[in-house]
Amino acid sequence: MEIIKAERAGFCFGVANAVEKSFEILRGRKDNTFVFSYGELIHNDHVIGRLEALGMRTVRNPEEICLLTEGHPERAVVVIRAHGVSPKVYEMLENLGCTLADATCPFVTKIHSLVREQHEKGREIIIVGDREHPEVIGTNGWCQETGIILSDEEQARQFRPENNNMLYSVVAQTTFSKKKFTKICEILKKSFDNTIFFDTICSATSLRQEETVKIASQADLMVVVGDKKSSNTRKLYDLSSEICDHVLFVEDAEELNLSQVDKYMKVGVTAGASVPDWIIGEVIGKMSEINPEVNNQEIEIAETAVPAEAAAVEASVQNTEETAAENSEQSVSESPVSEESKEAGENDSFETMLDKTLTTISSGQIVKGTINKIDNKGVYVDLGFKFEGFIAIDEFAEVPGFEPDQLNIGDEVEAMVVKVSDKDGEAILSKRRVDNKKNMLLLEQSFESKTPVTVRIKEAVNGGVVAYLGSVRIFIPASQLSERYAKDLTAFVGKSVDVIITAFEKGPKGHNRIVGSRKILLVADREEKEEAFWSQIEVGKICTGTVKSLTPFGAFVDIGGYDGLIHMSELSWNRIKHPSEVLKVGQEVEVKILDFDRKKKRISLGYRKEEDNPWFDAENLYQVGDILEVTVVRFASFGVFVNIAPGIDGLVHISQISNQRISSAADCLKIGQKVMAKIIDTNIPEKKINLSIRDVQAYDPEPKPVELDEEGNPILPERKDRPRKKDRGDRPAKGDKQRTRKDAEETYVADQASSMGTSIGDILASKLQPAIEVNAVLETETEKTEEAPAENAEPEA
Repeated sequence: MEIIKAERAGFCFGVANAVEKSFEILRGRKDNTFVFSYGELIHNDHVIGRLEALGMRTVRNPEEICLLTEGHPERAVVVIRAHGVSPKVYEMLENLGCTLADATCPFVTKIHSLVREQHEKGREIIIVGDREHPEVIGTNGWCQETGIILSDEEQARQFRPENNNMLYSVVAQTTFSKKKFTKICEILKKSFDNTIFFDTICSATSLRQEETVKIASQADLMVVVGDKKSSNTRKLYDLSSEICDHVLFVEDAEELNLSQVDKYMKVGVTAGASVPDWIIGEVIGKMSEINPEVNNQEIEIAETAVPAEAAAVEASVQNTEETAAENSEQSVSESPVSEESKEAGENDSFETMLDKTLTTISSGQIVKGTINKIDNKGVYVDLGFKFEGFIAIDEFAEVPGFEPDQLNIGDEVEAMVVKVSDKDGEAILSKRRVDNKKNMLLLEQSFESKTPVTVRIKEAVNGGVVAYLGSVRIFIPASQLSERYAKDLTAFVGKSVDVIITAFEKGPKGHNRIVGSRKILLVADREEKEEAFWSQIEVGKICTGTVKSLTPFGAFVDIGGYDGLIHMSELSWNRIKHPSEVLKVGQEVEVKILDFDRKKKRISLGYRKEEDNPWFDAENLYQVGDILEVTVVRFASFGVFVNIAPGIDGLVHISQISNQRISSAADCLKIGQKVMAKIIDTNIPEKKINLSIRDVQAYDPEPKPVELDEEGNPILPERKDRPRKKDRGDRPAKGDKQRTRKDAEETYVADQASSMGTSIGDILASKLQPAIEVNAVLETETEKTEEAPAENAEPEA
């Protein structure tokens, strides 16, 4: 068996682009993102199934998007399929806040522009194609849905214009039959004057149809592979049926019955534009089982039964031959359509019009274009209709400080053409090569004029770091990276810094010696800031700063490059234990410069305000003689401190508490006790107020009760003698005072008893002595009273 496969069978450029873009979006989508296809992406259930397995859903109106996103259409990414849509659809999706991924085929986009342009000129639009096909519906929207749609010759014959003076422009569905379009145009040109015909059938479609006719004329059996819903696949089946007596229409290898194939010696295979190569490969592989010795030279297939969608897309794109760059060069004059166009004075076919708008490019050429799409891989640049330029995102990322959001649709870029792919309709561009010359010039100017240039540090190496300006390498020694020694150079990797070029030597083949210094700029910047800072600083100036750190003794505040200290005493008028009671790190505060030392670079700051000082108006509020209610706050050996008002304490001397002599204020008062006191003296500048409690109401200590024995005598604590050291040697006896001599010096040995000090018993005895004396006096008086009656009684006897 001999199998002949159409060279252009399978995905066209527009379909391959839409499928590949959809898979990329699905792989990179976030968890909370919805991915939709506005209409069925392609007419192939196998591909649609794989897309749906990854999370894509098909919608046909904006209301479905709102429903499926549960009222959050802004979280939706909507892929516009290769067939394109009308302007109204774009507007509705944008109003919903959806993210659009436009995968409209470039040929279809050009038809949209053509229809809009002709409609704006006042011409009626005739669209030749299937009325229900999504491409035709979308194209009609670009002439405000006023287009006249003709699907076959009979409709063309029956069409009668309402106004014979009306001007018409005729376009065709890109996948429409070339043969039928020509016949329809022949009918129309006989009926109307002033009609312009545009052959907008995709060249890939035309070539695929021509290949099908050629293979069908040679084959005993023609196998057409594709979805039954596919318009272009159906046309391939119709063309094959007109020429070949035996034609099979299958969607995949499972539908192929080998019993219908094995009796034919030569089998032709073609496929529609929405069939991936792996399906075609499976079909051919199954037929090859009949006769393993198939002529492989006549079979061009990709790997069979590709298991993953990624491989399917890659194989389809790699084997796609009908790209936008493969425009047919057929002369317009070869058809009746072009003859009519010549008579109308506008004889450009669609392919000729494309060529006029295309830019011919070649490798090494410097080109300019506008950005029309941005994704995580790179930037797509419009260079003309036939080719789309691509610049990898890495080339932009090399620019110091680059952020992806800096790129905008419509921005113009300049780049060099590295590779042109007619197959993919894409030109690989390099912005790096164009920027390289500009960057070298910039670095040379920095070296000569000592002007700063911004570079991006890529890696840490022995002795320094390597930075890049675009693709130009700059070495920055570790000693020139910072003012102080930088121990960890990796901390600078990935950062953009300004440097001065200190060495610039060009070498062969790009091996240049370029050295930069960041330290020079840092030192100059610091000195400039220091001079500006210290020249304007002055005592009493109010500054705004940020709290940098808190310590047990105060808070450090950054007031413009320098840290000043707010001491604990300057934080609040009230007594605080830690600065965190008043401030927190990162807080913006207003401080006052109290003092500074430029040589030592020290600044003292004040935070508390004078108007918040509780002593601010104390001179008028507190006068000598005023009686106030105060609160006991703490005791001292010389008296007690009382709180007069928040932040104001006064002193009551121990002699101003009681009318009796007391040893401690605690004998009469308690912490927290409220008492009345009289101001007897003030010294407001030194924040001192003296008060007297005794002058208002004396607080005498309560007498301590004395414990009595059974006979009524006070019980005295037992006095315990302290153990005394034994006599040693010739030490003097107890109570004696002996004079000794040693080296002509006189020394007196004191009485050992007196050297022992006062015992606890002596102290208790001295405390109880007054009570004992009182009791003795009372007993004496009692005895005298008892004896007096006895004495008086004797004379009576």
